[in-house]
This record gives sequence, C-alpha cells and structure tokens, in this order.
Amino acid sequence: RQRAERLEPSLSKLTIEVPEPSRVPGLEVARNGTVIHKGAWGMPLPVDPGEQRIVVQAPGYQPHTLVVAVEKGSTAAKVDIPPLLRAPLPAVSDAAPGQAVPGQAGSLPGVAVTTSEPERSPKLKLVGIIVGSAGVALLGVGSGFGIRAINKNNDAKDAGCRKKSCPPGDGVDLTNQALTASKVANVGIIGGGALVVGGLLTYFLAPKAERQTKVAFSTDAHSLALHVGGAF
Repeated sequence: RQRAERLEPSLSKLTIEVPEPSRVPGLEVARNGTVIHKGAWGMPLPVDPGEQRIVVQAPGYQPHTLVVAVEKGSTAAKVDIPPLLRAPLPAVSDAAPGQAVPGQAGSLPGVAVTTSEPERSPKLKLVGIIVGSAGVALLGVGSGFGIRAINKNNDAKDAGCRKKSCPPGDGVDLTNQALTASKVANVGIIGGGALVVGGLLTYFLAPKAERQTKVAFSTDAHSLALHVGGAF
C-alpha cells in the first residue's frame, strides 16, 4: 500500500467525460479496445503514457474516434465525448418492404413498413374439419350406445337382475347387451372427444404453408389414439 501511495502522484491519468446530451441509448466508450464502463465515466483513470485511442459508438449512430496524447509523468488529461451523429438513412428506393431502418423508430415518410405472414395451410384446415367432424359423429354414436346401455340395464333390472346376479331367462341376455353397448359407448365418447380436440388443434394451430404437420389415427381392441405432430 505504501508503494502504491508513493507511485500514485507519478502516474499519468485520463478522464473521459460523457456529457448528458451525448449519453444516447446503447452508448459504448472504449479506450484502446477496452470498454470503459459507465461507472468509470468522469473518473481519472491511470493510463500508460502515449497515444490513447477513444472509440465511441451506439446503435443507429455514426461511430466517432478521438485520439488523445497523454504525456509521461504526473499528468492529467481529459477528453469530452461529443454527441454522435445519426447514421445516414437509406434512400426510399433502396429500402426493402418491411426492412427496419437503423436508428429510426416507427415508419418513415414515403417508406411502407409492412409485415407479411404466410397464410395457414388450407389443406391442414381441411384435415382439421374432417377430423373434427368425424369426432362429432363418433360422439353421436357413443351417446346413442350409451342410451342403449342405460335402457338395457334398466330392462335387466326389471327382469330381476341385481348387481352381479341374474335369474335364468332374459335378464342375462339384457345384461350382456347392456355391457356391450356400454363398451361401445365408452370408445365412441372417448374417441370422439379426442377427434374433436385434435380437429380443433389442427384447424386453429395449423402451421404456415411452408411447414409440415403430420396427423395420424390409430386404434386397436383396447385403445384409440390420435397423433398430431409438427411445428406450430
């Protein structure tokens, strides 16, 4: 610490002042390639004697370079950063539609800044409608068999069936018919609901025309599945 205190008076120092009018958003001040953080602006910093190259830049502005000569010994140099100039705007004829202009917020007079989005794939919308319609139809079938299962179960009760026991006669057949209708109803309602949801997702979340989506439907004796894949 004592050696540092003895050396302190003999060091060359440079103060980089950044006035408030010069402090634009994104301003970066670098000395000899090293960025000077905002907290060090206005503070005398030790530097090596000789030429100091200060580069100032910010988005949308022209970069500015200053060269300061710092003498050897106990010297204190100071440099003020001037306000940067706006970067030149491109000519209207050179600006592509929808191209952002550096340093300029919003639209420019005479330049139409537009954004375009490809339409949703009409084929996938059609797939969504077909899948959803099939789901509605399957829900109808499932609901019909559900009503049939309820009616057959009530008929079995009237024939004397209670829980797992049925007297000989029509009660056994009615119970079996109720169970079969109940299974079909479950498959129809669950499968129909899945198809309706899948159809809605396919329709409303259909990707752009240039993207691809795969829709697959699979079923077996114990399960019913709808697979929808792609980039949304």
